[in-house]
Amino acid sequence: MDVSTKIAYLKGLVDGLEISEETKEGKAIAKIVDVLEDMQEAIEELYDMQEDLNELVEAIDEDLSDVEELLTDGCDCDCDCDDEERYCGLETDDYIEVECPECGETVCFFNDVFEDDETVEILCPNCDAVVYTIDNAMLDEEYCEEENDN
Repeated sequence: MDVSTKIAYLKGLVDGLEISEETKEGKAIAKIVDVLEDMQEAIEELYDMQEDLNELVEAIDEDLSDVEELLTDGCDCDCDCDDEERYCGLETDDYIEVECPECGETVCFFNDVFEDDETVEILCPNCDAVVYTIDNAMLDEEYCEEENDN
């Protein structure tokens, strides 16, 4: 028997005994049954929320596995590269490699971050120090000035 069935049985048992709610004992028993029903509803809500969270965690875990595969051993080429060569198959012009001035960690990022018309700061994933800053709007202005000078 599950909890809701047991509580329903208990409520039927109390109703069958025809205990008067006008007595102190009758009031107490009626309140106990009410509290048990409330607890059963709260428990059911918790179970539903737990199921939803389990599904969400499983989806996040699958997504994380996909990302880990891409970052570590996701090389699909037929070359003899090892797992350390994360950027196998990419031209060196496709990404930039910078050493962090704070912790010495090597930080790699793709060139396409420079295509927006805003200031871009690249942070070290190890210590959150700024390892590279570029102001794309200023680059565009400098480029236009060079074109006008020629």
